[in-house]
Amino acid sequence: MVFCIIVIIACWSTLFSFIMMVTIKQKPPEKWGDWPYSKSKFALWLNKSREKSRLLGQLRVDCFHFAGFIANFMVLIVSIILLAIDISTKQALYKSLGELPTIIIMIGILLAPILYEVFLAVWWSLASRDSPKNLQIKKLKKIKKNNKKLKKKQN
Repeated sequence: MVFCIIVIIACWSTLFSFIMMVTIKQKPPEKWGDWPYSKSKFALWLNKSREKSRLLGQLRVDCFHFAGFIANFMVLIVSIILLAIDISTKQALYKSLGELPTIIIMIGILLAPILYEVFLAVWWSLASRDSPKNLQIKKLKKIKKNNKKLKKKQN
């Protein structure tokens, strides 16, 4: 019944990916334009339903979160198939794999969506450093700092 635990963990990962896809505020850098946003019917339907929601607002589903959701959903499907095979063969898969590889698989499935979200956040923050908005903010901070220096000199 170890594969039952793997199915539960894969179900959690899929649910976590879906929630992150629907509710995450950070989006791909502005300079990338429209290409990172998903054009699939499911993503477009999610966009329309989110526009009607008061809590979620108008956020678009990007390809990266959508791909993460699809990957975790595929892991869930594979784990369900492996559970069915393991039950029908009276745990032959678990006995052939062993305890340690099974634990590693569980931890990997559990941490995969979290690590993916961290990777996206770091990647996008590094990629958006050069955005026009950030450059304008940097210029404004520099002007503010220069104004403070001038005021100190005048006093």
